[in-house]
Amino acid sequence: MSAVVELNRAELVTICAVVSAATIMGVEPAANSGAHAQLMQQGEASLRQRNLAQSDHDGMLMIARDTLALVATCAYPQRSLILHHVPSNGSLLQAFGHKHADSVVFHEVLNPDAQRLQALGSLQELANQSLDWCGYAGVAQTPLRFHIQSTVLAEARSLIEGSEEQAALQALRDSGVSADAANLFIAMLSQHHTTTIFNAVVYQGQQVLSREYTLLQAGDQALLMTQTNIEQDLYQLETTSRERLASLLLQSLA
Repeated sequence: MSAVVELNRAELVTICAVVSAATIMGVEPAANSGAHAQLMQQGEASLRQRNLAQSDHDGMLMIARDTLALVATCAYPQRSLILHHVPSNGSLLQAFGHKHADSVVFHEVLNPDAQRLQALGSLQELANQSLDWCGYAGVAQTPLRFHIQSTVLAEARSLIEGSEEQAALQALRDSGVSADAANLFIAMLSQHHTTTIFNAVVYQGQQVLSREYTLLQAGDQALLMTQTNIEQDLYQLETTSRERLASLLLQSLA
């Protein structure tokens, strides 16, 4: 399988039709049948021009094997890693990792009309590629761990955004968060920071199992947030390492 290919929306819609898929994650389907037909026409012409498609002896559209395999893996995954990254400027970046049988693909949304699909050798490579994509180097930190309810977390974040750090500190301390942990959290959110959400999904027949991790980064500091109790709406925040986060992602995709 070729290492990487960039495709536009029309090309992806066309290849999805060839593999009998409505669409793939990150690609907006056509609004109606007329728009779909127009995209198909544009996509087929573009694929032929790039030598990524041709007609067989019956006149049916044939897609280059490696490109077809990349899109098919994204269309029919058995495992998915859905990534949302919010840099300090507040924009939203998206990427996806998919596995089907022995095929593993990293799919990056470059812009609304450009996607990059890259073949990888394993889920381990996918985990590492995902951490590279969000810029996580994994600098060693002093171990810290604390638990907090989402309502307190939201209140603290709102206070920090309003430059009310002391009130945020009080809210965190009142909820049982240690001074060291509260000060680290406030210091991180008071400066330029990024947020990355990793959603690991396993498809088992009609059942879908998912596990979500949120990584907050600010300078050399990072905190990993996971939900530990749904009924109590309780979250755990802790310092982590690149190796540990990669291991958690692999375990969730196993």
